[in-house]
Amino acid sequence: PPHMSRSSLFAYFGVRAMTGQNQASHAGRPLGCNEVSARRWVKCADVASAEAPTTGGASVGLIETACVAASMAGCTAARRWQRPGTARAASRGRTSAMALKPDVAERDVDIRFQDCESLDPYGNELLCFRGLTFDAQDALFRSVFAEGCEGEAGGLMTKEERAKWTEQGKAGEYTVESCFGRKWHVEGEEVMPLAEMGFHGRHHLALGQSEACQALVKAMQKAAPRCSATRAPEFEPEYVAVSYENLGGRVIKGTLCGTAYDDDRCSRRGEVGDGTPKAFLFLGRAAVTVGFKVDKYKDRKWMRVRMAPGDCLLRFGSARAWCMGVLDIDSTAPEGRGDQNPCPFDFVHVKIMDHRRLQLEKRDLFARVHAKRIDPRDDKFNMNPGCFQYAYTIQGAETPEGPIKAKVVNDNGMRFAAVSSGGTLGHGVTLAQACYVDVQADGKKKKKKTPVAARPVAASR
Repeated sequence: PPHMSRSSLFAYFGVRAMTGQNQASHAGRPLGCNEVSARRWVKCADVASAEAPTTGGASVGLIETACVAASMAGCTAARRWQRPGTARAASRGRTSAMALKPDVAERDVDIRFQDCESLDPYGNELLCFRGLTFDAQDALFRSVFAEGCEGEAGGLMTKEERAKWTEQGKAGEYTVESCFGRKWHVEGEEVMPLAEMGFHGRHHLALGQSEACQALVKAMQKAAPRCSATRAPEFEPEYVAVSYENLGGRVIKGTLCGTAYDDDRCSRRGEVGDGTPKAFLFLGRAAVTVGFKVDKYKDRKWMRVRMAPGDCLLRFGSARAWCMGVLDIDSTAPEGRGDQNPCPFDFVHVKIMDHRRLQLEKRDLFARVHAKRIDPRDDKFNMNPGCFQYAYTIQGAETPEGPIKAKVVNDNGMRFAAVSSGGTLGHGVTLAQACYVDVQADGKKKKKKTPVAARPVAASR
């Protein structure tokens, strides 16, 4: 698209950025095309190289013309990139200047999807939007980690230490496990970069506080103009929930942190009823494979979906009643950009939520979902402090492109042991420790311990 730089555009299509007419002749296979389409792309790009203008945005003209030619040849990926009005201009033997010049708002926000597909085998109630640019992903990341956001974060405590906290509380001493076998012990309060903030964390903000998230909603509407679930009156989101996760040397056995339902609905778990649309954007350095089941216990196989950074799911109708699990986190995925990505987490889950019905029908649940901290008095899974030991407030970055920092507070008044107590972690595996693996037997959920031999784990991703 015209709003992308030459390097970003060629990187998206798997093409090495070059100069002159030689750049098209080395075009690689575009994502999402089959072999025939790929050959058409290369052929059309070669034709465009000879016909594209050589001054004033030559690379844009080359790609735009190639997209039109490839579209005429039947290349689906190229048609997705074609801008309105370009085909008509190309048919007249020239490229429309208006089609190549984005307006000011697009240059400022530049958040748009390149593709939308239905993943629902039973209908069209699970849509996947793909193709956000790196600049758009970075803008969204900084927008949802804006200064002033308040939430909770932590490492992991063993099952034994969770039980000890229930019995002894602040009188006991504990160990908080963090990434790659490190400990994360905060005495009082500390200011630190996000990269040092444990395995996981979460916070909320209003949609009105994030211009980038508002632009994301508009991008979904443009990518799926016929889908009523992307717009009013069915979808009028007001809230954003943000959570992050680092694999940090753990090995996923079955699912990471178990199988989850959407608990911000007015219907019981697994029950079709409240189908209010909800968007799930994936950001970060890893590609995440998620799985869906219509029935948690009867369905033996997952419907697997690979979500690259910048991909977004929209669930509505009966798909909101499905359960979901994280099956794999690929931190080596090229789409994650490694250390070039300003987001320090393996993945960030950004959920765009419409809670009008929830607020009217279940005020207690609405308040619990939007709380900054899990209330220990209403914490049947012992998440505070089992998973979220600390509170945090985003402090922002010292420079526009610098790392974002947060003030982390030990609001539980935990005291820490010098030596780990050992025990069993319930979320993945770190080094020689064991985890619980979800298994199915005769339609019933069982759990068994699966020991994992000690192995060296890299100190960085």
